[in-house]
Amino acid sequence: MPIEILEYAGELPDRLPLWRYMKLSSLFLLLEGTAFFPSIATLRAADPLEGDLHPDSPWVNSALAKLRGQTVADELDEWLLAGTEDWVRRHHELNKDNPQSNTAFFADLYQRALTKRRAVWCWFASDIESAGMWSVYGHGGVAVGTTVGALKESLPDNRHFQISRIRYADRRCSSPHRFNPQARKDAPYIHRPHFIKGREYMHEQEVRIAAFCHGQEKGVVVRGVASNHLVREVVLSPIWPHGEAKAVAAVLRKHSWKNPPIIRSSDLLGPAPENDETHERFEIFFSDFGEYTEAGVPQLMREL
Repeated sequence: MPIEILEYAGELPDRLPLWRYMKLSSLFLLLEGTAFFPSIATLRAADPLEGDLHPDSPWVNSALAKLRGQTVADELDEWLLAGTEDWVRRHHELNKDNPQSNTAFFADLYQRALTKRRAVWCWFASDIESAGMWSVYGHGGVAVGTTVGALKESLPDNRHFQISRIRYADRRCSSPHRFNPQARKDAPYIHRPHFIKGREYMHEQEVRIAAFCHGQEKGVVVRGVASNHLVREVVLSPIWPHGEAKAVAAVLRKHSWKNPPIIRSSDLLGPAPENDETHERFEIFFSDFGEYTEAGVPQLMREL
């Protein structure tokens, strides 16, 4: 199936560097060729602002009608209504002759259903490490580096993917950076609110991959990711002690890479702290020359 590239929110050249900050366990899963894409509904559980910025109802309904025609849009409305509770259908029946209420009703149903059926994989576009990304997403984990081109070539061909930069919109109606459904660059995102976020998230510089997922699941497990082609660099957390980082790097280098990536510790805090290296040398020294006992420590402090 094709990979659809949406460049209305910004260009996505193949050489653009991308980073994904993740837990170490997520990296090991990725090395097995598997990635979990959480649904928008799942992301909203941790961040209520996720997916909450969307155009007004008339624009949404109009965009859906233009996609495949009014007949197909009406079929969507019938399906959405059938999936609601009895009291919701009764409410709609009482207000179906109110055009404004009807428009808002179906736009809301669509957006709710969409959050359960769009799963996303989020990457950070930058040529340097981000302290903010380490703190929020990679705390005590790793950062995987790749490019847009490598990412496209690494996705399996058995499902449809869309890739786009996030459209960061100002929530203030008077702002020139607000979402404008009449603008050519914003129109493609009217019915795709999972590609829209508030400008308060601009520091993330996010590139997002979207896929369909079952509405009863928390996301979709994507198998067949070509991790050997995708992973170009692995950066270890800046807060890891020198010894731990060294051990994890050794394990990663033993992986059966076809094209071995760069594996290194983060340089966000500069070179590895000297005290960590000194501590390691002390441990080696005293393991060779017997137990080291700190002088002057009282007996009750020494005894276990």
